[in-house]
Amino acid sequence: IPLVSLWTMSASMLSVLLHFDLLEAHGHFPVESSESKDEEIVDYIPGLSPMRLRDLPQIFHDTGHQLFNSFKPCFDELSKAKYLIFPSAYELEPKAVQFFTSKLGFPVYATGPLIPFPDLSAGYDDSEPDYIQWLDKQPESSVLYISQGSFLSASEAQMEEIVRGVRESGVRFLWVARGGESKLKKALEGSSGIVVSWCDQLRVLCHVAVGGFWTHCGFNSTLEGLHSGVPMLVFPFVWDQILNAKMVVEEWKVGMRIEREKTKTE
Repeated sequence: IPLVSLWTMSASMLSVLLHFDLLEAHGHFPVESSESKDEEIVDYIPGLSPMRLRDLPQIFHDTGHQLFNSFKPCFDELSKAKYLIFPSAYELEPKAVQFFTSKLGFPVYATGPLIPFPDLSAGYDDSEPDYIQWLDKQPESSVLYISQGSFLSASEAQMEEIVRGVRESGVRFLWVARGGESKLKKALEGSSGIVVSWCDQLRVLCHVAVGGFWTHCGFNSTLEGLHSGVPMLVFPFVWDQILNAKMVVEEWKVGMRIEREKTKTE
């Protein structure tokens, strides 16, 4: 039976993982995070533009070997495939897609963005979700949509800083919080936005009132942000989010990085 391999992250991320040995050979594994080291250039990963050490996923820090070994069987299966599919688009990652096309010797397809087709024809009436009704009342491009993903999120100290910044900015916002919704609502009481536990993200991003997207840069969210044409504020945490954020800011130039101060635990 022919095997089709679907890689659900970016083509660039797959190339980084498959060239783990190059990082070791250049003395860049494990990553030693410091102000001087963070800016060292990594320019030898096939299919990728030069990047800094700080742009490498956290798998290449201290626990990298253990994590990489757990995924290695998946990478070994790639050689048995007849096709490789990425959820990305060729125009977003031409170098990476070209690399895999030349290296693997079988068809490689970038079929993205693999996102739900939005039904934007729905009528806007009282049957709409409360957050859509709220967006309908806001000026064009005035709302910052904030989503930090479904899994790992900001630390408590980081959340306090983010909440303070959002409050003091006075910006209109729609914040989706998949945990601690009531606590966040209380912290933002009296501010210029709303907090919800869930929303149809693609529909929100395509709404005329939304003018910015605060994102953790999971690849699905990144593709939805690109599809909607909304500029992004990137605040990645782990895994491919860090590399995705780099591409959003430096290669596709559709976002800005939110810098964070390092603590002793980071």
